[in-house]
Amino acid sequence: MIDLNEKRQDIIAVATEVFEKFVSMPKSVRPDDKERTGIQVLVWEPGTRNLVMVSIKEPSEAARFFAIEKAVRSHILSNMSSADSAHPSTMEFPGSLSIFLDELSGHEDEEGLLRASTSGLTAEEEDAAVSAAVLAKVTGNSFVEICDNVNSYGGRLPYWYDDKDRRGYFKFLFE
Repeated sequence: MIDLNEKRQDIIAVATEVFEKFVSMPKSVRPDDKERTGIQVLVWEPGTRNLVMVSIKEPSEAARFFAIEKAVRSHILSNMSSADSAHPSTMEFPGSLSIFLDELSGHEDEEGLLRASTSGLTAEEEDAAVSAAVLAKVTGNSFVEICDNVNSYGGRLPYWYDDKDRRGYFKFLFE
């Protein structure tokens, strides 16, 4: 298994990079009426104490809570994506993604599930994108490989995954 503590700085670096790219985009590209002060990111191997939780900038108290809630909800319901059980009207949001390590190139001999959960941006699209980018960095696989893994096990992904014409400001993640 991947020692997540050894990957802490990588997690911080990629989460910070993606957060900064999103919040520095002009409103004409990324319309958002909320001030985004930071994100909370949890990377966890369920069933173990192998986890890293980091704050990027200054996430709200709600963001710190929802990063954990998304991961725990996905774990309890055995969902590959918290979007599978999202109900925004009851404050259950997307943003957590899970992968099977042994299904990724370079990790065929590693068993287990790895989950990343992000909160603090727009849940449906941006939190999920940060989670996928973090998983890509931790595993050394591409953003697309991570999304393909989530999708192949029935995890719901945002529109940017399979609608190439609508990737818009998410396009940099696929390059």
